[in-house]
Amino acid sequence: MFQVSEARAEFREEMDIRMPIDEAFDLYVNDSYVTTLVMSPSHVEEAVVGFLVGSRAVSSLGDIVGISRSDRRVDVRLRGELKRPRLFVDDCVGLVEGGAPVRSKLKINRQVFWEVVGDFEERNRFHGLQAAGIYDTSSRRAFVSFDVSRFSSVAKAIGTSLLSGADLSSSVAIASGRISADLVAMVANCGIPILAGFKSLLYGGFRNAALLGLTLVLIRGGEVRVLTYPERVEL
Repeated sequence: MFQVSEARAEFREEMDIRMPIDEAFDLYVNDSYVTTLVMSPSHVEEAVVGFLVGSRAVSSLGDIVGISRSDRRVDVRLRGELKRPRLFVDDCVGLVEGGAPVRSKLKINRQVFWEVVGDFEERNRFHGLQAAGIYDTSSRRAFVSFDVSRFSSVAKAIGTSLLSGADLSSSVAIASGRISADLVAMVANCGIPILAGFKSLLYGGFRNAALLGLTLVLIRGGEVRVLTYPERVEL
């Protein structure tokens, strides 16, 4: 059994309708504007960490000296310069150019795979939200996030796992939203070897997984297909 930490979204009720809150946050790195991220106003710092590491704007978590938040502005201080001076992200297209090849030799068996999938499906119960999880198979810790944006849900899960000291090279990522090229690159950039998804798979996502050495698993209608690098998942 995994020890799971959840990063939940914030809600507001109007006219007897409970709605997820979405807000725009301006990201500044070393006093320079980088981009605007749209997300739930909870766990914003974790999302910023996941975004910067996952986009290869920084080499590692250690490059980040500090993060401060004032209203809807987030300031990040780095040890050096930002690798990419400007990054643009929205919910349809997150620009994460290229990607780092995955070197992990992780292999998981059928029991571990279905344990991850079963736990994630049980937790993915909030309507109107996207969900993502990082399951560290070595420490048996997991980090599941819920957000209004599929991109931010993945960024929050990655950021939370990094700040908690998880071993991403021994982890499985899982996402409720469609698998696109940007999400695959983001996961690969963090050294996560396996990504599982439930919804539509875009060709760019499949192509990036094949190029970057990422094991891509599609779960649909009770059928499981390991599309790339199947040696990591023993079903």
